[in-house]
Amino acid sequence: MPGLGRTDPADLTAHARAQLGLTRQLQQAERVPPHPSRGGCGYPVFHRDQQLALWQAGEPISVSVSSIRNWQRRIVPYRRTGNKARAQIVGVDLIHLVTFLRAHPTAHLTR
Repeated sequence: MPGLGRTDPADLTAHARAQLGLTRQLQQAERVPPHPSRGGCGYPVFHRDQQLALWQAGEPISVSVSSIRNWQRRIVPYRRTGNKARAQIVGVDLIHLVTFLRAHPTAHLTR
């Protein structure tokens, strides 16, 4: 069961996929952004919209120009997934590997 405070449906799905040994889904939009006191980072989407509108109107902004340019390409932040893929074989892939090695015990990568 996920830890306390993990009510984001994307977190629940990610936890279930990890329990099944599946890989993570990357580049997902956040569904429920975390509160800043719980590790949330970045500007909320409404603030990004406000800053983009100010930038387009030629008024002063409170964020960097590079942030504005990034937000023009993509305003909704990606869900943070840890940016690391699994290093080991898990789940269905492991079952396939074991089945293959049982059927072909002398198989090698070079053959």
